[in-house]
Amino acid sequence: MANAYWNKVREELKAIITNVGAPTIFFTFSSADVHWPELHSLLGTDTANSSSDIRRQNVINNPHIVDWFFTQRLECFKHWLYNTLGAQWHWFRYEYQGRGSIHCHGTAKLNNYPGLCQLTQTALKGFLSQKVKDENSILIDTTELDQDIEAGQKAADKYVNENIWIRPNIHLCQKCHGDITDEEQNSDYIDLLNMVQRHTCCSTSYCRRKKSNESELKCRFHFPFDHCPQTKLEFEKVNGKDDNMHYKARVVTRRNDSRVNNHQQLQLQGWRANCDIQVVIDHYACVKYLTKYAAKGEPRSSVLKDAFNNIMQKVGNNSDPHTAIKK
Repeated sequence: MANAYWNKVREELKAIITNVGAPTIFFTFSSADVHWPELHSLLGTDTANSSSDIRRQNVINNPHIVDWFFTQRLECFKHWLYNTLGAQWHWFRYEYQGRGSIHCHGTAKLNNYPGLCQLTQTALKGFLSQKVKDENSILIDTTELDQDIEAGQKAADKYVNENIWIRPNIHLCQKCHGDITDEEQNSDYIDLLNMVQRHTCCSTSYCRRKKSNESELKCRFHFPFDHCPQTKLEFEKVNGKDDNMHYKARVVTRRNDSRVNNHQQLQLQGWRANCDIQVVIDHYACVKYLTKYAAKGEPRSSVLKDAFNNIMQKVGNNSDPHTAIKK
């Protein structure tokens, strides 16, 4: 039933995209439920004077309030999504990680959408024209190829033109955004990066996996990344279901740290937990996103299954199921 429901959601989302075009951004929000001071204030605890054990127990004892707080926080984001970023529409879904914390994956279309998917096609045409030119040195007239190459480079440029860390005494997620002064903004950003946006190590218990056609274990998030001196647009060959060759476009951002997650500074400092927001630049990435998140069924809860089994063992055949579950 769950898979049928999410397949229906995926088809509805595809229909929206077919009618109004691809979304502009993907976004992800995680929960720093053990640290957020506003949350623990609701639970009667001062984060500055409480231990991590007390805050953790707060979360365990009040899952309904934790979930409500997260959803209200996301409602605040929606306000700015529409009133500041100028969204036309949005879609998101909540998920629960194995440890139980709520998080959110979503997508949105902005009014000022610059036609990134179309720019990607122009950049791809230039990329392929450059490849043809490089592989065929005997070409006499390259005028059309040169025009495509120049147009492709201009399209790509629209995407990309734009020391020792000491752990703070207070977890950065426990700070309120409004309490950070202008002078502290840069150090706050750096500390948040190191606290919640670094993939510090890879392990078989979390991210190291082996694909069926490979012999080595690799990080499923592709860490560590290569250092990159300049943001650029890259194209990768992918095999489609129709056996035709397609190209997937991706923006490779400038980086001097191989283990920092993609992020957006304003979103990170406002949300104060692990999060991400990325522009949609081609339809392949959009479809991949929909397949991965919109249609993904939730795994069955073993705890809930055991609870139902216990209920069924203790009630008679003629008992009212609603009454039994309430008890």
